[in-house]
Amino acid sequence: MTTNRRRSKKRRPDEAFVTGPIRGARFGKNVLLQSKWPEGAFVEMQNRAVECLPKVVQEIDALVREIARLVSELPPEQLLHRAWWQMANLHTKVKAESEIEWEDGVSIRMVDYIQSVIAAVPPAPGRRQEITEEEWQTLAAKVDELFRKVNLEYQICLTAKNKAEDPHLNEDFEEFRFKAQLHWCNDLRSADALQLAAAVFVAEAGPSTLEFVSLDDRLLTAARREGFSTTKPAP
Repeated sequence: MTTNRRRSKKRRPDEAFVTGPIRGARFGKNVLLQSKWPEGAFVEMQNRAVECLPKVVQEIDALVREIARLVSELPPEQLLHRAWWQMANLHTKVKAESEIEWEDGVSIRMVDYIQSVIAAVPPAPGRRQEITEEEWQTLAAKVDELFRKVNLEYQICLTAKNKAEDPHLNEDFEEFRFKAQLHWCNDLRSADALQLAAAVFVAEAGPSTLEFVSLDDRLLTAARREGFSTTKPAP
């Protein structure tokens, strides 16, 4: 009797990248990372990250001030009108929320973050009536840089500082803090961010096996991006 066994085909990654000692490959929504640190290099990198934290915080504060200044000088109606059309144009090509890329996410920030800045900052004397292309591109670039720093550099440096201050730092709790802050910075109110981060923590690597139930549309959207199936109960 013979048995035919199919040999599994090697699947090529959709995207591969190398950053220093970190190698990564993306297969659909799944990302695999591999690190090859020379002896002592990781500790050295962690120490540099701790030293960089005050500088990163200063850069974030400077960006917030500069964005507030620009928004105060520009007509709010035109800012939001252009932001909404840009977001709509980028999102027409998106078939599923999991396909949202960084550029699409920045277009959302140009609506919700700029909207909050408009509400918080008084108009500058002699506010202009039109927005030039250069002014729009400058503002968009600063918002992009701000969220990159908040989502990446700041989080890396803060975790390094927390580890340096507490050698017995609870890694699971640190991951929970990171995910909650990430959701709060990008999508959700603080209570909703904590709720979703807790669900991700409980689900571990299998969010698709659990159902996320909420009446809040924005929270459900964020949960679907994390891989949960979602249900909105009838009112």
